Order: sequence, then structure tokens, then C-alpha cells
Amino acid sequence: MRSTVSAALAAILIGLTGCGSSPDDEGGSGGGGGGGGFSRLSSEVDLTYLCDDFAMAIVVNPRQIARSSLLATLPQDELLEEMIKDMQFDPRDIGRLTVFVADGSKSREAARASTGVIFQFGKSVDAEEVLRKMLGDDVTEGTFEGKDYLRRGNSEISAEYRSEVPVMTGYLADDRTIVFAEETRLKRMLSVKRAAGPLADRLRDVEPSKDVTMVVCLDSLRGAIKEASGEISRGMPPFLAPLLKAPDLVETATLTLDLSGNTLVEIVLEAQDAKSAEELEPILSTGLGFVRKFYPDARAEIIENAGPVVTEEMLELADDVVKGISVEKKGDRVVVQLKRPQALDDLPRMLKPAMAKARRQAKRTNNLKLIGLSLHHYHTSHGRLPPVYTADADGKPLLSWRVLILPYLEEKALYDQFHLDEPWDSSHNRPLAETVVDIYQNKKADPGYTSMMVFTGEGSPWNAGRGIGFESIRDGTSNTIAIVEAGADVAVPWTKPEDLPFDENDPRSAMGNPPRDGFSVAFFDGSVRTIPKNIDLKTLRRLIMHDDGQVVDSSKFK
Repeated sequence: MRSTVSAALAAILIGLTGCGSSPDDEGGSGGGGGGGGFSRLSSEVDLTYLCDDFAMAIVVNPRQIARSSLLATLPQDELLEEMIKDMQFDPRDIGRLTVFVADGSKSREAARASTGVIFQFGKSVDAEEVLRKMLGDDVTEGTFEGKDYLRRGNSEISAEYRSEVPVMTGYLADDRTIVFAEETRLKRMLSVKRAAGPLADRLRDVEPSKDVTMVVCLDSLRGAIKEASGEISRGMPPFLAPLLKAPDLVETATLTLDLSGNTLVEIVLEAQDAKSAEELEPILSTGLGFVRKFYPDARAEIIENAGPVVTEEMLELADDVVKGISVEKKGDRVVVQLKRPQALDDLPRMLKPAMAKARRQAKRTNNLKLIGLSLHHYHTSHGRLPPVYTADADGKPLLSWRVLILPYLEEKALYDQFHLDEPWDSSHNRPLAETVVDIYQNKKADPGYTSMMVFTGEGSPWNAGRGIGFESIRDGTSNTIAIVEAGADVAVPWTKPEDLPFDENDPRSAMGNPPRDGFSVAFFDGSVRTIPKNIDLKTLRRLIMHDDGQVVDSSKFK
């Protein structure tokens, strides 16, 4: 079940990381344009459902963000499609997203009922259909003060835990507007007669035409801020300690992000009074001075560790960002601004190689996770892991373990076509080996070839014979490598009973040539991490061996 916060943040994330123009982007601009199925958005924040205990508001214009000069040129791709599938709607169909947040630090009940989200869609969207998809298959109806709303039934959750799970609900304010919140919070939002309180007062002065506007009333969050400051101060260098006093001097903070404007980011801090502003300005100026002082060292560290993905162009853009920050006192306000760097529009081009690398890594990680999960399903069904290969009566290898887990990878139809008592290259099975199973396929190798492999032989958990049970992995499933994505140069036909021979003295040599960032591996607990290609051989050996008593903490790897 998606929470209100995750749905909202996902929409913000997609808007800010680039999603290209919406399919019905015809005419009009984000903040107030008609056309493309969108009506003109209000020039005021909608306070209809603003409870008096809300302390923060975030207003995002996703469609406007998608159409900004910075992001409009980015293409629609697999990553966006996956996000749309997960969220059940295209965030570019949202004209405005408003998130209200209360202080949820006081109790578990307060935390789960702390957030309310308002989605305002274009005319082309069936808001009720979107809401039903957000709530899932088990949807019931509720009524409060004569207003009908939809709620998630939670019937699939056992009765003993049902009271612990938030009941997510949605109210259709009109044919394009959804109010989405936990049921207790929704009822409070529907009870609002007139918005009151410091957040309401501040929002009445805000014109939400920027890409993102966030308003925080610090008075309402003072307790939570003090608690967080205590934690932060323990590891903070003494020279930065004065920054912890800044929240005590501020009444409200307003942040705006404008991807197309001359000022990229502006933070307006309204102090308690003019005297507080006098005290606040030098604190922030000193903080900015420290940023500029230590930036050259940070820049040098980036050059040393980031590799070729970070170019000189990117570093020059970072230089302009640091230079473009200013702090200025204006009456009882202190304004922090970040001027828009001239080269910002070139950022998508600069990031293209890094984004492509991130997508490739995400794909590799997801494939390994799915294979690792299938091993768990196999273990549940058979009481043990699959053997590294099937064998005939004489012990001759026939088919790889990769064939045996096909039913748990949604490939049951393909699995049923194999003659399991024949070798992988028999006249019947050989054509099946040429079938490209995307989750196995190494894109740099021939079709039907994989580098999703395991270490086999004495000392490894994948020794010949019957598969072992998880209880035999005595060094711990989170500390023992199950599967490795080896180099494309050692790829084999995916059905062939061939993997990586385990050499205790040099286990790395069998893995071939890895990508620059190292080998992606799945551990037996299902976690996926990257092992650097220059890993110490002794450490790698201990990660492969499952019951030698030499445990290596895998969490040290990314």
C-alpha cells in the first residue's frame, strides 16, 4: 500500500529528475495555462482542507516542472514507465500537488495521521479511477458529515494487525481533485470550516506559481526541532554549533524553487522580530563562509573519487552554484538566494552518462534481486536450494540451476518445454537455450548468453549434488554470496550447467572483466551489493564460503 507521503514524494521526484513533456501538452504553461486538457490553476493555495495543527505545506506543480526549459527535452524512458506503473498514474497529469504535514513526533497515531495530500488533475484524467487504483482492489465506501469517500478495506491483513495499519482514504472534492489521507486525518480535513493558524496566515500571502513552494511554521515544530538538534549537535564540529541557534530565531521559513527563473532557490526566513533578524543574519553568513572555505577540499575529493562520470563542466557548474549563494537581511526577514547558474540548462546533457549508468545499475540490481527472491521461493517449495545442475544416472550434468528456478521467475511456460532428463544441448533442449530470458541476458554478450552465475566446487554453497538448505549457511545468509554477475567475457548459454569454478587462492580470476565499478552480487538473504573489483582475495574467499566460520560483514559494501 502506498502511503500519502511516498506518493507525494514520488511525484515530486519524477518532476525534478525529468520526465519530458506530457502526452497532452498542447498549449498553455504549467502554472496557469489552459490547453492540453488542463484548466487554469488558482493563484492561491487551496486552504479548504487545512487543519489548524498542520505545520508545513509543500506545493508542487509537476506539469509545470515537466515543461520547464531544464527538463522538457528529456525523453520518456523505461524508468519513467516503471514509476508510472508503480504509482498507477502519470505524474505529468497533475497540475498541482499540495502536501500538508503536522507534527507527528508525539505518538504513533499522530505519525500515521500527520499528512494530507491534495491532487489536482487535468480534465483528461478520471480522478475517481486514479483514486481507486491508489487504494487498491479492496475498496469500501464511507460517509462523514454527509460527504462520501472511499477507503482501503485492509481485509487482506490479519485481524490482529489490522488496527496497526493506517486506513488510507480518498475524497473526490470534484471531478479533478482528490483529497488523500489516513481516515482519521481525512475526517479532520473534511471538518475544516475556515482555515486558521500561523500556517494558514502565511499561506494566504503565498502565490504558488513557482515550481515548488514550501512553507514551514517553526513554532509548531519547535519540540521536534530541539530533539533533532540534540542528535545533530553530538557529531557537529564546534565551529558550526552557532547554526543550531538559528531555528530559535525564526518564526516561519518559505522556500521556493524556480527552475526557469533568475533565482533558482530562495529561502525567506521570517525572524521573531528585527532583533532576532540582526542575530540571524551573521549566523547564516558565517555558515555560508564555512561552505566556501571547505568547498575546494570537497571539490578535490570529488575529482579523486568520482571517476570520469564527473566532468570538468559539472565541476564548473558546482563552482557557479557556490558563488551564486547570498545572504541578506531585509527588515525582520533574512533572505538566502541561489542565483540560477548560466550553464544549468546544459545539466541534462552533462548528466546523461551518469543517468545511463544509474539505469544500467538499477536494472542489474533488480534482476539480481528477482533471481535471489526466486531462490527463496524454490527453497520454500522444496525445502532446500536448487542443485547447481541436474544430472543423469551417471552423474553427467544436464541442465543449469537457472532452468530449475524458471517457474519462480514467471517463466513456467518456458520451463514446461524442457526435457529435464536430457542435456542442455540435446536436439530438443538446444533451441530453448537460444531463447532470450531478459533477466539472465548479458546485454554485451550473444543472445541467450548469461553472466548470472554462482561459484561452484568444494567450499562453496553450490557444490555438486543436492542443493543445501539455508540452515547450512552457517556464516549467515546476509554474509554469503549467492549469485554474482560476472563479466561478459565469461558468459555462457543460460541453460548450460556451467558456472564459476571456486579457487580458494584466487576466486576473482574466474569472474572475468567486471564493469568499472565492480561486481554486482546477491547475498542469500536477498540483498544486492557491489563488490569492488580490487577486493582483497581473502575477503572475497570468506564471502563465498558459507560455513568456514570466517564471517565478513557485507554491509561494508554498497
